[in-house]
Amino acid sequence: MLSLAKGFYNYLNQKEEYTVLILGLADSGKTFISEQIKEIYTGLPALNSDTIQPTIGVNIRKININKIQLKFIDLGGDEQLRDIWEAYYSPCNGILFVVDLAKPESINQTFEVFKNILSAPELSSLPVSILGNRAETENAFPLYQLKENLNKLLDIIEDRDCRVFQISNQLEIELPRAISWIYHRMLDNKLSHPPIMINT
Repeated sequence: MLSLAKGFYNYLNQKEEYTVLILGLADSGKTFISEQIKEIYTGLPALNSDTIQPTIGVNIRKININKIQLKFIDLGGDEQLRDIWEAYYSPCNGILFVVDLAKPESINQTFEVFKNILSAPELSSLPVSILGNRAETENAFPLYQLKENLNKLLDIIEDRDCRVFQISNQLEIELPRAISWIYHRMLDNKLSHPPIMINT
């Protein structure tokens, strides 16, 4: 009887957890964005961008929105580190893909990596929020050209939800909009890619 009561208590105190991968090339701003998410949703101060070191392996950030937990996994973007990405593809509910607009010379490589991500069977139909980072930088790659490049990938994107957001120090509202967008898309996608249940 005690075991049954304990099980019922645990059931009542569970909540959903959705996993979001933060992917992109090395030094594209993934950890900076993870730090901004921490500050916006937990109130804890973000690390200064000048002190952030390249991710060697994995950084994990957890936040709560409307009694639902989002777990953000920031994965190192160096070429040799991308081999570990597939280990985190399942379970996964959404993707934040970071594009460094301040490095136009890396755009072609960025889209090659993005195509590989979209082609992974484990990630099929997952919502993707594309974050055009450092948009305020002089000579940044134009956002409209980023969208034009995406249009060339429609055969791979297919029917998945995919949206571009421009991230910069002057557009602080855009990151919360991107998080809100992928949050609601993951809820819409709940039946095909369910969250895990965790104890509170």
